[in-house]
Amino acid sequence: MTRSKLSRSAIGAALGTAVAISMSMVTFTPVFADTLPPQITWTNPIADGATFTYGAVPAAPTCTATSEDPAVVLKCDVDGYSVEVGQHTLTPMVSTQLPDLTWGAPEAVTTAATSYTVEAWKLKGFYSPVKDGKITRKAGSTIPFKFKVYVDGVKEKDKAVVASFLAQPVDCTTLVAQGAPVPVTSTHKGFTLKYRDGAFHQNWKVPAVKAKGSTKKLAKPCYDVRMTTQDGSFLQAFVTVR
Repeated sequence: MTRSKLSRSAIGAALGTAVAISMSMVTFTPVFADTLPPQITWTNPIADGATFTYGAVPAAPTCTATSEDPAVVLKCDVDGYSVEVGQHTLTPMVSTQLPDLTWGAPEAVTTAATSYTVEAWKLKGFYSPVKDGKITRKAGSTIPFKFKVYVDGVKEKDKAVVASFLAQPVDCTTLVAQGAPVPVTSTHKGFTLKYRDGAFHQNWKVPAVKAKGSTKKLAKPCYDVRMTTQDGSFLQAFVTVR
């Protein structure tokens, strides 16, 4: 019995020594949830709650992070910056430098996060003869699309505000796309995008759909005509071909 007790004691002592050695080899990285969060300093900050018009968003801010422990080296990166239309949140992502000089996984410091909003441009149109976003015309006829673009309350005259102007053939009932979209803008005289009389004007000749090598017309499609500006806003008209 004495031998058995001594054996168990020896084993317990050995295990205790092994655990102590193992624990002495573990490196503990501070976790922000268990300590004071790092101090975040913004450079070229964007004010919390600020609102900007698309195209007028300030450059992305940068951040630095400092710890209550001067021996801890931190790196700060900004997540969430965008110039696109919508609401965005800037969050400092802080990483701790490890003993091997690499960086640990970044942690979000949400207490220092700020939010801002990017507003879309304001579009008006399409004006008459398009009514309530709809118009019916014969194949081969010309439709004048008229519209206005306002950026931060100022009426734009530069054609560069238009990113694309396309007519997508669609099934008149299901609205399923039928083939590739066709350009509405053209270099042909009378069919280029122009600004005059306080508005943009774009004439579009409704395509006459025919079978290849034949004069026989195919079933007339409908068109989803869409003018999209650089900020992603768009005006839309549904064209029925009679």
